[in-house]
Amino acid sequence: AASTRLPRICIAHEHVDVDEGYSAGKTIPNTHPSVHEMMVGYLPEGHRNVDMMLKNPLLYPLPSFHPPLEQMVSRRTVWSPGVILSSIVLLLLLLCIGVRNCKKLRAARARPRLRTPEAARSTGKSMETIHIRFDVEAAAPDRSQNLPKPQHCNSSGTDPSPTAHGYETI
Repeated sequence: AASTRLPRICIAHEHVDVDEGYSAGKTIPNTHPSVHEMMVGYLPEGHRNVDMMLKNPLLYPLPSFHPPLEQMVSRRTVWSPGVILSSIVLLLLLLCIGVRNCKKLRAARARPRLRTPEAARSTGKSMETIHIRFDVEAAAPDRSQNLPKPQHCNSSGTDPSPTAHGYETI
């Protein structure tokens, strides 16, 4: 005793239109799940095997009194709960990475960095990995004191630029 109520089989949103495919004679692939087993409780007695009909739609045309096949399916939306959750997690991760990188960039721009060939040779690191903080106030000599001339100054001792003393700004 089959139910008179039509079944509702859930299919993917991108699934082909069942009525159009069946009337055009398109067969289902061998990997397709068994439709007959999903509908066995709804089929009237003597109904042919649904899978056999879907594999040979031209041999088994639907009778005129048969309900449309599309009425027996419900399509899942693209935005399933899993897709929504995954999208939110991915967006939060990208937001965190972006905020962290912005903070690093601001901090890097806030402090001037100098690198010297001598520091690179003494530490064995490349010039790109040496970062020396250059504090202008601490490096500026106090005019009220008579300080000895630093050894790294040029011969005239008047050029205040860091590049004149072997420093390269980055």
